[in-house]
Amino acid sequence: MPGEWPTSRVGEGGRARGEVNGMNKRVIAGVIVTVLMLAGAGVLVRVLR
Repeated sequence: MPGEWPTSRVGEGGRARGEVNGMNKRVIAGVIVTVLMLAGAGVLVRVLR
């Protein structure tokens, strides 16, 4: 997508992209934790049954 951005906005786009990447890491970590918890709960339910 680099060709689509005007040269004057490259710096702003880079900064915004960095912030988005930081947020994505937090979101991905949260999703992984949630999935692991759900998987663990599913395993416990199967074992208890």
